[in-house]
Parts: sequence; structure tokens; C-alpha cells
Amino acid sequence: MKSKPLLRPQTLTLIIILVLVFYFWSQQQEIKRLRQTTIQQNQAYSDLQFMVSQTSRAINRQTELVQELMRKAPQTDPSIVLIVEKLDELAALFTPISLKVAMEIDSAGRLLRADQPVQAVATMAKILENILKTWFEKDEEFQKRHQKKSTINFGNLISHAVDKGLFTPQQTAFLKELKGIRNESAHELDVRKPKGYLLSCQEECIDLIKCMIPRFSLT
Repeated sequence: MKSKPLLRPQTLTLIIILVLVFYFWSQQQEIKRLRQTTIQQNQAYSDLQFMVSQTSRAINRQTELVQELMRKAPQTDPSIVLIVEKLDELAALFTPISLKVAMEIDSAGRLLRADQPVQAVATMAKILENILKTWFEKDEEFQKRHQKKSTINFGNLISHAVDKGLFTPQQTAFLKELKGIRNESAHELDVRKPKGYLLSCQEECIDLIKCMIPRFSLT
């Protein structure tokens, strides 16, 4: 006895057709989804390119502005840079010895950076004067001669140092010259000196103060 087929041929054909239709429909949907994704990716890429372009333009503009400012800004004299570096080193040497002196040395460096060399030299003169005061605080001869504090000034400090043989004739001559610059700066308006001369004075001050460090450390 023959068994009956589970599905009639017409039904089976219909099922196959439906499966194929669903398959092709799902493929079409996937293609649409991929197209949409591609469009979105292309748009995102386009947006990214635009952002990169805008950022690049902004960076170029900022670079141009910086270059323009650098062209317009006054160029720092290399010799000033060198002296400021020496002042920084000197301040570092004095930091463990006398913070006040170190701060004044730093102040002289700032004045140089601000293109105020006369004031910078005057500051170094003040430092030298105060170092000499510290030296002679316990000097009985000096204290006896200047019992009133008001009589102590840079000039008689230099004179006493010379009497003690603490400076060479060249150093003494420089200190007297330095005193003149300091006094002129304190009493005159808009004091002007050749920049090269002032920078040379600054270097001599640095060298002289360095020589005074060992004795200063013992006071």
C-alpha cells in the first residue's frame, strides 16, 4: 500500500517560493542597510575631513599670528641672556647663605629682562653695599668710627675695605665707579648710559660678588 506524501506538490512549491521570496526580501533589506551605513560613514568621513580642514586652518592662522608677534617683538640681546643666566647661577649660590641677597640678585635679573640696565646695576651696587655692611658688623674699628648708623654709607664701606686690603686697586676703582652710578640713579631722572658699558658693569659685579662669597659665608 502506497504512503501518501506529507505535502502536496503544489503546497511544497508554494513553500519554496515563499522561502525564496523571504530570502530575496531579506537580502534587499540587508543591501539597503549596508547602503544606509555606507552613506552615514561617508557623511561622517566628510564631516571629519571638514573638521580636520577647519582645525588645520585654525592652526595655520595661530602659527601665522605667533610668527607675526615674534617678528614684532623686540629681540633679546644675547649678551643680556648670558648675564641673566649668570645672575640666576649667582642667586642659586646665595640661596643657602642669604635668601635676601638671592632675592635681590633675582631682582637685578628681572630688571635686565625688562631692559632697565641702569636700575639693574644700581641693584647690584646695593647688594655689594649690604655685603660690606655684613662684613663690618663685628669690625670694632669700623663700628667705633661709625657709631651712628646714619653715617654708614657705600663710600666709607669701600674706604674701610680698602684700608683692610680687601680689594685690588682695580676692584676699588670699579666700586667707586659703581657708587657713582648708584648715586646718579637714586638722585637723577632717566639716567642713561651705554648699554655695553652697563652690561660690563653687571658682569664685574657678578665676578666681585662671587669673590666675596667665602668671606660672607663666615660672617
